Amino acid sequence: MNLLKLLYRLIPDILRDKINYIRFKILRKVGYISLLRKAGILTCRSNIQIGIDNAEETLKRHDIELRFYNLVEENKSTTKSVAHLASQNIKEIKQLSARNEITILDVNNSRFSFRNNHLLDKDMNVIYERYVDFQKLPIYREILPRKIKKIQGTVAYLSNTEISNYGHWMCLTLPLLRIYDNFFRLSQIDFFYVGSSPLTSWHRESLEKAGIAMSKIIQEPCTADRLLAVINNRIATINQIKYIEYAPIIQEDYLFVRNLFHEKYDTEIKKKKRIYVKRGKVIRRKVINESSVLAVLDKYGFEPVEMNDKTLPEEISIFYQAEAIVAPHGSALVNLLFIQPGVKVLELIPYGYVNSFFYAMASYGEAEYFCLQGENTMQANVDPQFLDIYIDIQKLEEICQEAFG
Repeated sequence: MNLLKLLYRLIPDILRDKINYIRFKILRKVGYISLLRKAGILTCRSNIQIGIDNAEETLKRHDIELRFYNLVEENKSTTKSVAHLASQNIKEIKQLSARNEITILDVNNSRFSFRNNHLLDKDMNVIYERYVDFQKLPIYREILPRKIKKIQGTVAYLSNTEISNYGHWMCLTLPLLRIYDNFFRLSQIDFFYVGSSPLTSWHRESLEKAGIAMSKIIQEPCTADRLLAVINNRIATINQIKYIEYAPIIQEDYLFVRNLFHEKYDTEIKKKKRIYVKRGKVIRRKVINESSVLAVLDKYGFEPVEMNDKTLPEEISIFYQAEAIVAPHGSALVNLLFIQPGVKVLELIPYGYVNSFFYAMASYGEAEYFCLQGENTMQANVDPQFLDIYIDIQKLEEICQEAFG
């Protein structure tokens, strides 16, 4: 048994996740989850998708004191235009309007709880955004803790499926503080539940900038006298058609996070730089022919940089001082939060994958945005968002000439 455990730990995380997913999918399909519960092993049952039009109707069956607040926020104007090669057809990356449809749950004296980075009802159903596939949530394949702490006072949800992800934290989680402050005032909230993921320096520093003391952070599973939870369904509208998947944040959230760090910007810039942001220590979405890409970019004055071992102030400074940025799609581009107006951004994206998230951020920062899609390299059984990227060098030359020539 110990040998099996050792071998299991040696399996890469991404493969281990797939094994857990398949295992739990089989258990759910054949009805063994109830047997696990009888054996004292707790798992979530399903998910309850909440939106501004169904929250009260969906949750009224719970015999608890529960209040709802609905809020709609949207950008006042569409994003800036996109530049890409005429030979590419990237329909989804077009001018868009972003919108938040927010439901705030205010629960008193309930059997609801925070576990495994989520809000759960008394029946162990995950209460989450609409349009999210339950099977794609990490909690779908996780064991839930049975013992939870009862906290006196008010605890607000400040978590996400993966707060260990820099982008999830900076763009999806931190902006929840803006909403809590508008409705309840942060000073009136006793604690914030962030989940069990290890906290890094950028977690701590961003919380400090938002005025949240670490003594108010709860990581262990808990319930409380009062629970608050913001459920935000992000929607992008392109040519009057609504898109849900990979919808970007709204400009107000972008500015909220940007302004938390405004004093970190080094305003005494001696020379602006052109940077290529390498993917660093990753196992997916790598640039296959990166040396050839760098050879082209070198002719346009680009310097390669990595974010892996940088502090948050260093990352902010690098992006703030850049006059041009080239980077493959990835969390390093979250630092578009800190760019100056007029910077040029070229995003390299995997073949067959479209995502407007960083395009919208570039627009909010008043950048000129360009994108170049990778070529088809026939990578089997890989989700398009995780594909490694192979760049056609001739196309790169063309778009660099257009953007930086």
